Amino acid sequence: VPPKTKVESEEKKISQLVGISIKPKIRRPVRKLSKEEIDRKVLEYIVSHGGFIDVSDAAQKLNIDKSEVLAALYRLREQNKIMF
Repeated sequence: VPPKTKVESEEKKISQLVGISIKPKIRRPVRKLSKEEIDRKVLEYIVSHGGFIDVSDAAQKLNIDKSEVLAALYRLREQNKIMF
């Protein structure tokens, strides 16, 4: 069993004081996508959603930040792959 981190120790202390259980969030592994991969995934999202994009939904589904989705949209527009 790996040693507990300081955060885990603090969470345990808090949960004991308050009397509730704190369950840690399950974190997805962080993998930095290239701009080309993000552009391709954003374009696939748009095609699969009938030509429309919900930036928040796309960011969540692609596990990237909204600003990365917006940057991809501008790059795709510059490449004449989308219009807005």
